[in-house]
Amino acid sequence: MVLEPQVDLELETPRLLLRPFTLGDTASLRSLLIDPDVRRWLADGRVLSEADVRKTILRSLKTLTRHGTGAFVIRLRADGAFAGSVGLFPAKLANLGGLELGAAVFPRYWRSGLAAEACRAILDHAFSRVGLGRVLACADAPNFRSLALIASLGFRQIGTTPGVFGAIRWFAVDRP
Repeated sequence: MVLEPQVDLELETPRLLLRPFTLGDTASLRSLLIDPDVRRWLADGRVLSEADVRKTILRSLKTLTRHGTGAFVIRLRADGAFAGSVGLFPAKLANLGGLELGAAVFPRYWRSGLAAEACRAILDHAFSRVGLGRVLACADAPNFRSLALIASLGFRQIGTTPGVFGAIRWFAVDRP
């Protein structure tokens, strides 16, 4: 039996409740991550197994316990519906260092501003509570929705690297 670290941390926005994932969220997170429109960009098209999702949640809980950063469930305040995931994760490029903002919401919530609202809450948490000086973000060049979100959050481009779909564009935003 795997012991699940307990993290008591909730973030609220006008429309959302954010809390750390628990192993009880495995099925919800997996359903998000295997949605064809989500996994295209988030997992480069791969279908993640339930075991992979469980490992991801446990890894996130460890970093939340140690550093105050990791993956959060996005739930709607109005009805408690699971809308997606948002968080800060170790940057995929070791030479950049730091933490990378990541978010995914079900396609039915696209163009509603929920991802931006959740990301702003995470950035506020990162800068005001955790004390980070800079946060990174990246998106595949053809992923226009993510690029628009990143721009709306005030990130500036810092470079590009090769990716599955061509260039991956890298961005940074500094503490205000």
